[in-house]
Amino acid sequence: MKMSPHPNIQEIALAVEAAGADALVMINSFGPCMGIDVETGLPHMGSQTGYGWLSGRAIKALAVRCIFDAARVVKIPIFGVGGVASGRDAAELLMAGASAVQICTEAILKGPSVYGKIAGELNDFLDSHGYAAVRDIIGLTVRKMRDRSVRTFAVPPVVDPARCIGCGNCVRSCPYQAIRLQEKVAVIDSVECFGCGLCISRCPVQAIGFPKA
Repeated sequence: MKMSPHPNIQEIALAVEAAGADALVMINSFGPCMGIDVETGLPHMGSQTGYGWLSGRAIKALAVRCIFDAARVVKIPIFGVGGVASGRDAAELLMAGASAVQICTEAILKGPSVYGKIAGELNDFLDSHGYAAVRDIIGLTVRKMRDRSVRTFAVPPVVDPARCIGCGNCVRSCPYQAIRLQEKVAVIDSVECFGCGLCISRCPVQAIGFPKA
């Protein structure tokens, strides 16, 4: 059964499993959505309403959440779909609980060669992280979250000076003005830092990360 994204995805997934489904495919495209060409004032889509459906990279985070939620309650396999454009994207859906990954939009945009490219990138990811096979990461996040403790205080990220290239992305994006460049190296003010982790996502060389417990 192919499932659209819903806030109550667990309830729906359990009902579909109870009705006899052999597997779930999630997610479907999201919508209806709408885009307008500001030069003409008309919708980009040619449908009667001008509505269309959102797919590709824009829905990956939604797909990951739905897969993760469903994987925690159902026993049947889940085929992950939505926004996969690289081997790391595929790994993310597998860690969320997918048993396999489907790719459509990226192949439409770039041609069928993306399948081999993404498979190769996934293989390289597994090798570089010491995983013997895809099965080792299926549902990894589900398993880890069972024992995860939730902190109620901010933990500032730390900067690896040897990797920092002084690009300033983290400084510009920090909403708390807790980062500055000192001799072309990012320095985080632990008092002002809220621990949101935005700077981690903005660093192009992975020089910033939360301290390991």
